[in-house]
Amino acid sequence: TSKTIFYALAVVSSGVFAWGVWRRVKLWQRGRPDNQPIKWREAFQNIRTRALAQRALRGARPKASFAHRMLFWGFLVLFIGTILVSIEHYSAAALGREATDPLFHKGVYFVIYEITLDTFGLLMIGGALWFARRRMRADSSMEHRTADWLVLTSLIILGVTGYFIEGLRIIRESTPMPGISFVGYGFSKIFMAAGVGKSNVDSIHFGLWWFHSVVAFGFIAALPFCRLAHAIAAVFSLATTPKPLGQMEPISMEEVEETGEVGVGRLEQFTRLDLLRLDACVSCGRCEDLCPAHEAAKPLSPRDLVQDLRRQAEAKYLESAEALQLRLTETERKLSELQSSKVQDMSLNLSPEEESALLQFQEEKLVIRKQLRDVRHQLDKDIEQLGSTLKFVNIALVPILLTLLLLAINVLRGRKEEVIS
Repeated sequence: TSKTIFYALAVVSSGVFAWGVWRRVKLWQRGRPDNQPIKWREAFQNIRTRALAQRALRGARPKASFAHRMLFWGFLVLFIGTILVSIEHYSAAALGREATDPLFHKGVYFVIYEITLDTFGLLMIGGALWFARRRMRADSSMEHRTADWLVLTSLIILGVTGYFIEGLRIIRESTPMPGISFVGYGFSKIFMAAGVGKSNVDSIHFGLWWFHSVVAFGFIAALPFCRLAHAIAAVFSLATTPKPLGQMEPISMEEVEETGEVGVGRLEQFTRLDLLRLDACVSCGRCEDLCPAHEAAKPLSPRDLVQDLRRQAEAKYLESAEALQLRLTETERKLSELQSSKVQDMSLNLSPEEESALLQFQEEKLVIRKQLRDVRHQLDKDIEQLGSTLKFVNIALVPILLTLLLLAINVLRGRKEEVIS
């Protein structure tokens, strides 16, 4: 039963994550096609230097940059460590090995693995705590959102409960050389001092493991709906070489006379890459700090401009859906009036003009329904509300309820076994 629930949650979490990414991709595709080719060597170089090495963060805000590296590298190493454990688990199971006879998760590799993950887990928790402290102080130009607290809390919970589970595992399995898992070993000593032993460690380990797993699934599902979505958009954005800062493209007078617009006047005039980079913006406020107009107390915030454009891109298609719905209602009203007038006149014969109008109304009704269906499939009705609700349910409510349920099942099972014995 536990295995079935675990894999079901994994499928749901992955599905919500994929759907969240897909809906962002559909929004990016609303822009003009971008003919800029992908230069794979430069793309990998950008990802290596700007994403993995975090070189773009050097310079301004040294403390925030260091905390961001702690958070990023800590999370990345723990993610890789989870993948390695999964490979070990499923490979050993496929070869028919017992859990006590690991395939490669042993020896020198195991020592390096445990020390590395314990160290980088502390880095992730430390980075998350620093950002939480900064939000409490509200002393930076970064845009603050309520959902940020859910993200930071979930990262801290994942890190701390991971160490709890490690400490309980050391007690439960009498792990040899427990000191190499130095953080987990410290927690194992605390648990034993609190009265946790072989007799009661199983139920505590079971409950905490499930709580940790469900929080992790909720975090994965919430990624495309929160600030961390910039990591997904940034990877795609780094696949192309950015234009030099300050470089402007010339506009011909013929184009201005034809369109009546200078530059970008509507969202559809942005390229797909431009819309992608709107999502890659994390609203850190660095651009605002360096903007001369903002420093001169002018009513201009580059950060707010980018975020407003992103929100407008989302809201634009919601407005399209509402306009289409009004057109559909009006067309159905006219069609109904035409049909009811013929019934009242006791006449079933239509004049050529009436037949033409009837066919026109019916065709327009079908076209509007198709357009409305397409818009509804491509965008949600309330993106911010949906994202916040989804994060709360996945990260906070569901883990708590499911963990309590599983703990209750485990306690009842233990009592039943005691009665039978």
